[in-house]
Amino acid sequence: MTNHQYISQQADLEAILPRLMQAKFLALDTEFTRRNTYKPILCLVQVMTDAGEIILLDACELNLSSFWQCLQETTAVKVFHDSRQDLEIVWQESGNLPSPIFDTQFAALLLGLGESCGFARLVEAELGVVLAKDQTASDWCQRPLTAAQIQYAIDDVLYLAQLYPQLIAKLSEKEQLHWIDDDNIALTDPNLYQADIVGLRKKLKAPPFFKREQRHRLDALLLWREATAIEANKPRQWTCDNSCMIALAEHPPKHLDDLHAAGLSPQAIRKYGSHILTLLAHPPHIEEAKPIPDVDSDTLKALRAHIDTLATQLGLRQSAALASKEDLIHWLSTGKRPEKLNKGWRAAVLTQHHSDDFVTQLNEHAQKSL
Repeated sequence: MTNHQYISQQADLEAILPRLMQAKFLALDTEFTRRNTYKPILCLVQVMTDAGEIILLDACELNLSSFWQCLQETTAVKVFHDSRQDLEIVWQESGNLPSPIFDTQFAALLLGLGESCGFARLVEAELGVVLAKDQTASDWCQRPLTAAQIQYAIDDVLYLAQLYPQLIAKLSEKEQLHWIDDDNIALTDPNLYQADIVGLRKKLKAPPFFKREQRHRLDALLLWREATAIEANKPRQWTCDNSCMIALAEHPPKHLDDLHAAGLSPQAIRKYGSHILTLLAHPPHIEEAKPIPDVDSDTLKALRAHIDTLATQLGLRQSAALASKEDLIHWLSTGKRPEKLNKGWRAAVLTQHHSDDFVTQLNEHAQKSL
């Protein structure tokens, strides 16, 4: 087994913090479970320093407050792969987000490996190592951890630490190192890790035929269920599952006795029934999403072809990684790039290829055709 330090005693944790503070970069990963809870249960934190020291922190035994504080204070680059879930845990555990961040998934995108390149695939492509995947879904709460679990946890940061300088070198050679700065900085925005109505709507996937008043009722239920699940630290579906939410919003019951027919459990009716009826009868005002404007279909098709060409030249597997359909509609309807396209590598590519002029020409042509 690869040399490492497994820490489950508080004094040992405090002893390693000065070395972490001196590191130039820290490769980081977490192992967790979501067993019957709203919030993930953190089980293990893996760290590897640029000096080659590998440390496994037993989150089931340790108070990690001083470690989170260390991440805040050190100037070391915090290296993750596909960091959203890891950073969500850091946010929930500490109330803070570390910086600076380097997410190797963004680097993989610029290297033509796809917008959602998995860690194992990136390691194989860049380092020629095939990682075992047999412990991905194992029980990380169990103690002691098995030898296979420990090696799996070590490998995550061992190869992440090897990837980081190699990716830095490749992006520097392509003069694209700073193209992903804005994407990495955006990961430190706390709003990414807090539920909002737009995100909740996307997770539920409300029926497209819903009328305005039905959407209002569904929004009210979504916000209520999220707050209830957070307070109880239970999965949101335990409070009221998605099909029940849709049924209640579509045909709101008038009486407690009618809630059961919509799929609400007797226990939930006793605890929340009266409140649900009030919400359905008088849903609070929630700001409507702005409607997507209409644009000329041929003009949109031409702009999408332009973006597809640029994405292919970059080696991107999905052109939506450069600009989504919604981005293009916004651009055409307003004549201005959406905020996302004015930052980092996207802005660099679009500016280099005079895409603003192209959009202007498309819109002028569409106007003449009317």
